[in-house]
Amino acid sequence: MSRPTKPAQQMAVLTIGYQRVLMPADKAMKVADAMQHAMPVEVEWKGHAEVYLVQQEPLRVAFALVRSSQICMPHGEPVPAPSPARPRLLK
Repeated sequence: MSRPTKPAQQMAVLTIGYQRVLMPADKAMKVADAMQHAMPVEVEWKGHAEVYLVQQEPLRVAFALVRSSQICMPHGEPVPAPSPARPRLLK
């Protein structure tokens, strides 16, 4: 008997401000949920201490599901599809 192959994991792009990151969709959803409580800040130095100035504009957070065909690795190679499990030989 062979094991069923693991389905390809759904990926998502999470945009926070002007930065985009690719991660598994379930993890991206958790980060997006946590970020709804975040506020953007600027760092200013007063003497030898950092002071965080809360910004007026809201933090931009976006979540988008992506297909594996939309993802390319750094050298232009597509993301490898998971290889099917090889059947085991029984003795």
